[in-house]
Amino acid sequence: MSENMSRYNPKQNSGAVFNAAEEFKNRALIDCDSIFGFQKIWVPENFTHLIKHYVNNPLEGEQGNLVAKLRQQLRPCPPGSIALFAEIYWILLLGPTNLRAERKRERIRHVWAMASPPISSFPPNFSNSVFLNDQALSGLGSAGPGFNLYQWKELQFAVIAFQDLMSQTPDTRKQLLDDPWAFARWLDHFQEADGRQFYHCLCHVLFPDEFERIFSEKDKARAARSPVLGISPSSVTDRPSRDQALFAARQVLEQEKGSLEIDFYEDPPILLRTKTPKTAKIDEFFMPVIDPETILQQMVLEGDDETDGAAEIEWEPLNQIYFGPPGTGKTHAMEKLRVERYSEGEHIEFVSFHPSYSYEDFVEGFRPEPGKGGQLGDRPVKGPFRLICERAHAYPEDRHTLFIDEINRANVAKVFGELITVLETSKRCAPGAKVEGLPASVRLQYSGDKLAVPRNLDIIASMNTADRSVTAIDHALRRRFEFIECPADPELIEPSKVGTVDLSKLLAAINDRIEFMLDRDHAIGHAILMGIHSVEKLKSVFSTQVIPLLMEYFFEDSLRAKIALTGKARVSVFFEERRLKPASLFENCDEFIGHEERVSISPSKNLDVWTEFDFQQLYDRRATISVDVVAAESDDSEGGAPQAETSPGI
Repeated sequence: MSENMSRYNPKQNSGAVFNAAEEFKNRALIDCDSIFGFQKIWVPENFTHLIKHYVNNPLEGEQGNLVAKLRQQLRPCPPGSIALFAEIYWILLLGPTNLRAERKRERIRHVWAMASPPISSFPPNFSNSVFLNDQALSGLGSAGPGFNLYQWKELQFAVIAFQDLMSQTPDTRKQLLDDPWAFARWLDHFQEADGRQFYHCLCHVLFPDEFERIFSEKDKARAARSPVLGISPSSVTDRPSRDQALFAARQVLEQEKGSLEIDFYEDPPILLRTKTPKTAKIDEFFMPVIDPETILQQMVLEGDDETDGAAEIEWEPLNQIYFGPPGTGKTHAMEKLRVERYSEGEHIEFVSFHPSYSYEDFVEGFRPEPGKGGQLGDRPVKGPFRLICERAHAYPEDRHTLFIDEINRANVAKVFGELITVLETSKRCAPGAKVEGLPASVRLQYSGDKLAVPRNLDIIASMNTADRSVTAIDHALRRRFEFIECPADPELIEPSKVGTVDLSKLLAAINDRIEFMLDRDHAIGHAILMGIHSVEKLKSVFSTQVIPLLMEYFFEDSLRAKIALTGKARVSVFFEERRLKPASLFENCDEFIGHEERVSISPSKNLDVWTEFDFQQLYDRRATISVDVVAAESDDSEGGAPQAETSPGI
């Protein structure tokens, strides 16, 4: 036994569960014997029938519950294969507490009774059975509602994995069962392992000292991302590496605490959740009361210990775009949501659109990839959108979110391609559904594969309304997304004053002038003036952010940028002006350039001369008027200094 004690469990009877799992490992997986007293059934020929009639015959789209479909699928199988299936079902149900012990026994007994001709009677004295007594079947932790809902997929994966294991040589099988990390890598390598909770359940019951009693993918991810454990995201490349990281983190906690009694649902409570009131649900698996034929007509209500049975998860997908000018909190709103969902263990992806971003980048396309013999591969490479759709289908009990920054900087219709149709929430499909035959699925351009967007995938994006490098956003996208405006709000600025300068009034005045001269989509966001505690910092922000942004908005007319900032055409401390006289610059070019002088206007670099009063003049008209009067009197006494030109459009 290792020094780590992941097997610690605050629940009673965990020792009986681990003893049953150890007996199962020795009898079934090593010796190939039946744990229920039948003949030697853990052999390749029995798996052949289960692969053919159960795994390859899912009966998707057929009416009926799980047990009705099982009867159809297992009917052609010989008794040995059905007995094997019952024992596979036993190990699948061993760890989760989603069902009470009595219900677990009834389910296994019902499968056992499907054999024709009947096999030896099911062990009647279950109280003396190390595998079937109440303590052994009490469970170790909840697998969540998705475990029951997608139990048929868990069983498919279990059959495939055990068939592969039992086809190995005895020595290879023994090596895998003696090395927890090698076993985990082997179990996770199957394509069918994606999204399956049986990986977590089996690893824990067979190796309780190394693997946590966490049977939910979302909770595993949530634990690994907890700052309490300090696990580096770069060290978590797949499920086995994450389990090893959790193992190492537990060892550190045990040393710090001086105790092996650590449970992430209780101490430290990084996975603790507030329980909601339970309501009885109709179980999808009808249990036998009299005989197998009668049970197909009955429905049994069940309130399990920790879950609400197999009620279907109703997902309400979100398609949202946060839009507004720069600095209004769009990215902050997205980042806040991203952090919340990431810390909850949910899967997220982040992409940023740009003018050259394409369908090939986003969905799928031919990209350089190593192939056979050192040649480049000729298969299309999956993009982030296809990958997250497939992951959402693989993990149907969890929510997944794709975050898109600056969605309008690319050609949206070109990037989404044929998928623009199935983005609508009304055209989303159930996660985990078989895509072939779905009306709301599309065939991809390069691979020819079909793809449908599941309801457990949210798409959250941001859009900068001041970006003049793009055209108006596609109307098709407007119909498919909720648009959430993030306007500039000067009242949100904190602190609101710096010295004698009122930052709220300052921003409001500048934005009003911008709206008059351009539109409200080009406002300056309040975030730019947040967290300013000194006049020096205010000068820096205006010099490096506010004035450059205005120069970009009015990129062909510096005078208009100055007027938008100051509200006047006169010389301003925030800009440097110098006269350009044709006579001193050109020779004999009058007929080409004329005689008119021009004024060169550029942002001032001499921040030392900027004062609080200069900033006040940007929003306080009374201060501006008094200064203008003084300037006018000075001009009269000096014979009238030349004034800056006014733009004809103002």
